[in-house]
Formats: sequence, C-alpha cells, structure tokens
Amino acid sequence: SLITVMYSIYDKGIEIEVETDHNHRRKGLATIVNAVLILYCLEKGYIKLDAANTTSAKLGYVFDKAYH
Repeated sequence: SLITVMYSIYDKGIEIEVETDHNHRRKGLATIVNAVLILYCLEKGYIKLDAANTTSAKLGYVFDKAYH
C-alpha cells in the first residue's frame, strides 16, 4: 500500500500515525491524508491538534513534545 494509517480513538479524540511507503515519499500523499483528517476532526469538534514532530506544523499541528 502507498500509505499506512494507524489510529486509536479515545474520549472525544483520536491519535494517528501516517506512514508513506518509501517509494512514494515526497509526493504530498501524507499531507493530503492529514488535511482530510483535520477537516474531519474539526467537523466532529476535535480541535486540539498536537504533533509528534515539527514537520507536522505545516498542517497546523502544534509541536508539543516528541513521543517515544
């Protein structure tokens, strides 16, 4: 598959990780998936968006801390 999405749902929120196949990186595919996810979350009222890395900031996520 081109993109793998892993997620868990909890209390009025979700946690996800989007990973793009090595051969299809740098094409904006994960950006598209995340943009659609953000629109869905805003529609559902999930308004806190934090990021595990600084790259996600371009989509509006706020870098809080690195997760391990």
